[in-house]
Amino acid sequence: MPEGIWWATLTATDYAGNVSEMVGGPYKIDKSPPTVTATPENQDWAGQVTVNLEFTDRLSGFKSYQYAITSNTNTPSSYSGWIEKSTDTVTITNEGVWYIHVKAKDNVGNETEDIVKGPYKVDKSEPEITINPASKDWTNENISLGFTVQDTKSGVKRYQYMLVKENSNANTWTTYNVNPTTAGTYPTSQTKNLTITSEGVWYLHVKAIDGAGNETTEKVGGPYKLDKTAPTVEITPESKDWTKDNISLSLSFTDTGSEFKSYQYAVTGSTSIPSSYSTWIEKSTDTVTITSEGIWYIHVKARDKLLNTTSDIVKGPYKIDRTPPMENISHTPVDWVIDYVTINWEFTDDQSGMDYCILPNGTRTNDTSGRYVVGDNGNYTFKAYDRLGNEKIVIEPINNIDKIAPGGVLTVSNNELTDNSIQILWEVYDRESGFSKIILPDSTVSNSATGSFPISQMGEYSFVVYD
Repeated sequence: MPEGIWWATLTATDYAGNVSEMVGGPYKIDKSPPTVTATPENQDWAGQVTVNLEFTDRLSGFKSYQYAITSNTNTPSSYSGWIEKSTDTVTITNEGVWYIHVKAKDNVGNETEDIVKGPYKVDKSEPEITINPASKDWTNENISLGFTVQDTKSGVKRYQYMLVKENSNANTWTTYNVNPTTAGTYPTSQTKNLTITSEGVWYLHVKAIDGAGNETTEKVGGPYKLDKTAPTVEITPESKDWTKDNISLSLSFTDTGSEFKSYQYAVTGSTSIPSSYSTWIEKSTDTVTITSEGIWYIHVKARDKLLNTTSDIVKGPYKIDRTPPMENISHTPVDWVIDYVTINWEFTDDQSGMDYCILPNGTRTNDTSGRYVVGDNGNYTFKAYDRLGNEKIVIEPINNIDKIAPGGVLTVSNNELTDNSIQILWEVYDRESGFSKIILPDSTVSNSATGSFPISQMGEYSFVVYD
């Protein structure tokens, strides 16, 4: 008989026409096993999967079920014990790709075959992030770096990253949502390459989420150190006006990147780039002293540990003047005179410049040249000062003024009375400009400092002497 619930009816009639009826049953026939419903019937990647089981049997009624969870669709070699629940839940928590196998039976022993549902994909592991390189010491070349996000189960759904400069409060993430494949799955690996071109100390922050929603903690790579800038040079003072003292220059070098390494310098008389410098000096602070007079400039080049080197840095001028003014003094006339001489004086200073002069009579003047008239022989002292007080003393001797008349002696050759002529003897001299000539009584001129003049009669005889 077909399955179902049946009743049997027996009707009997005698010859007299009497009818009787007898009913038997019910007679229950159940040949079908229970119906099994699994919700969901499969599950893409998740952190865990809960499968709701429901069993129905319209005839003899559901009795019990057993199940097994395996990694394939093959009939398991063993199941759980028989469980007498018409609704139940099975939770899959272990990572992997799983299938649930269910067998159910009703109250008359009709039993299903192995019913398989799945796959159910469980991924509880967060993606793996690899940053390469993990860090980079100081360099002056752009830094190439990158990261790879891997998830061999549910795949990489999204990753985020940001490059942050040290001591920065930046918190701006760059987000990349990965497109799933045509099969609806996410790729198992994603790589991003980056380049750091700006100076500073940088850190790379990366985080990711896989297809199951597992999110990584934030992974940080670094530091990445990029320094393209040469050291900063500070020179104090940056210039110095005229002085007669040595000039000491304080040098200071700083580098906020790879750190200062060394410097070299040259002191020259111009701002042009020198042909040579000192050797490299490994001092972050130092002193250079200029001792020679003149107008000077200091040239400095500095480099850091990556050999980022400054151009020629020039400071100055630095002016040292220890030389007194230069004189140009003469007098006119240079021949003998009986009245006065003019001293022509001039002072110049090509460095710090003239300040003032003091004339022989003690007069102070700001004039740098002039005429000074003297009427007596002697040494005349001129003093000149430049703006730094360098002193020049010049003595101009004057010895060509002669105000003293020549001297001389007249004698006669015979002091006794006589009828004969006698001689007047002369001897003249001049201790300054010297004897020049003598005019004799008869107006003749003699250039001899000694001589005689004959006379034959008594009288006065005049001799005029010139120096």
